[in-house]
Amino acid sequence: MNRASFWALFCWVLSTQIFPQHARAEHDFTIQGKFICTSQGVTMPVEGAVIGIMRDKSFAADPIVTEVRTGGDGSFTATVKAKDVDSYYAKLFLNDKEGVYLRDWWTLSVREYNSANRGKNKTNLVDLGVTEVSRDGGKGAPQCAVWQGGRAAWQEYMRATGQRPLIGEHGNYQIVMESTDSGIVWTSRDTTHWEIGYSPGEYANVLAPDNPEQLSYSDLFELYGTSVHEFGHALRHTADGTDNHFNWDATRFLYAHTHEHCQSYPKGYAWNDGYGFNEGWSDYWQGTDLSLLQGCVTGGMDPKNFQQEGAVALDLDTLEGSLGTCAGIPTNVRGDDLKRQRRGLMFGVLAGAGHEKVHSDADFRAAFVRRFPACTIPAPGTLSAAVPPPGGAVHPPVVEPGQVIARLSAVRGRLTSLPAEIAEADRGAQLEAATQDLEQRALLTTRPAYLRGQLAYATLLEQHLAKEQANPPTVAYLMTAAGEQERAAEVTAFDNQARAITLKTLTDERSALMAKDPAAHADDISLLDHEISEVQSGSDRASAVMLQAVADSGDTVQAATHN
Repeated sequence: MNRASFWALFCWVLSTQIFPQHARAEHDFTIQGKFICTSQGVTMPVEGAVIGIMRDKSFAADPIVTEVRTGGDGSFTATVKAKDVDSYYAKLFLNDKEGVYLRDWWTLSVREYNSANRGKNKTNLVDLGVTEVSRDGGKGAPQCAVWQGGRAAWQEYMRATGQRPLIGEHGNYQIVMESTDSGIVWTSRDTTHWEIGYSPGEYANVLAPDNPEQLSYSDLFELYGTSVHEFGHALRHTADGTDNHFNWDATRFLYAHTHEHCQSYPKGYAWNDGYGFNEGWSDYWQGTDLSLLQGCVTGGMDPKNFQQEGAVALDLDTLEGSLGTCAGIPTNVRGDDLKRQRRGLMFGVLAGAGHEKVHSDADFRAAFVRRFPACTIPAPGTLSAAVPPPGGAVHPPVVEPGQVIARLSAVRGRLTSLPAEIAEADRGAQLEAATQDLEQRALLTTRPAYLRGQLAYATLLEQHLAKEQANPPTVAYLMTAAGEQERAAEVTAFDNQARAITLKTLTDERSALMAKDPAAHADDISLLDHEISEVQSGSDRASAVMLQAVADSGDTVQAATHN
């Protein structure tokens, strides 16, 4: 040992053994902030979303210290204990943990946004301020608005029925963001495939209140008409039967094509009652303005032709208007409460009929008569103004072009930067023994494996995005059952490959800890064992190491200049 090394060792022993440092006492501090979402020029608070309070780690993945939810005004407050002074920030997850979450098509992880500001816990309060999520300078529809629409549709159902929605096999509703040339938004039994940039409704005509919970019924259907429409599909498909039955209906009734309220069938498509009822039900459920539907009749649509969705929606509105004391609704129920009770009863007709029973307006009418024999049923095709229109006309929003090129550029930029990060992480792992904090040592040890997993995933994603850019899907591609199945197979194959990368990454992290000090890192090893088990079982945490930011949707996150 040379003299310099000897004196370095001597000084370290002197400082740690003769003059030991006193343990730092924990202290409480508060972190607060707010998330808002601007869509088409209207700013709404992000209400009911999960917030992870993150500690900023220089050489490792940032841990979630605690978890809270945003309130009705988008704000959050969390109390945290800590010994050291560190930087903290908030991570917004588009998930309410009540049943509604949003993810990108290329990952199983929930979409997330970091707060625009960070702060150190030097004082008792860390105020992160207001973080605004927007798109195209506030003119477009960011993913936070799409998630808000899905959650609003879920909550509206809860208020109308008093029950948790019947969705798919597991009761959760997911919105998967996609970018295709077709521009089609479509829904299966538990999943809405949403085109990036597609608006959840008509924002421009609504003066948004400070609290989404105080939205009037008409505001709800105007702000989130498309979201409520798609959620109506999920409710109806689940009530109708299994995934296999949905696929059969989609094939025989030609679900996958563009349509309008007044004209459900473009040139070249055969008319049928199944398609008319499927879209007519969701037109009714989204609260389509009766004046718009009656305008279809003025324009020549036959109100008794229930192969057209507008005629079905009109008839369902008429049937709803006949529900009152004959259906058990007290006479003192008025306004929005009456509307909600009627809607709840209408869905009860659909769900109560049983699987594979309602595929036409006539089927629904028969089930309606059986359920409410005491009510006076208007004749089919009767136009009624008994139910006041719930909101303004909901027009199909303009579909913006996909963001494949921008995402591909982001992925390639990440592929360029990762090798240097991996080399730095390798050096940090070699020096981890000099780090006194056990948690920090574990993170330094596992970071190389984590970054190599990111590199493998970014490579996989680059290949898929390059393929999509070279061979973009066409409208015809998604307008057949075979095309839908092929698209689903591609997504499944990608998810399986991503799952394999995730599993290898977690396994490599576990091996690194086992090689260092299994006893000291027993808790971390146990946690990795749990995560490995979740990946193998197919849970939603399968993409824990995936790169959310790598395929950025074009959403912008910034500190808000307004509250």
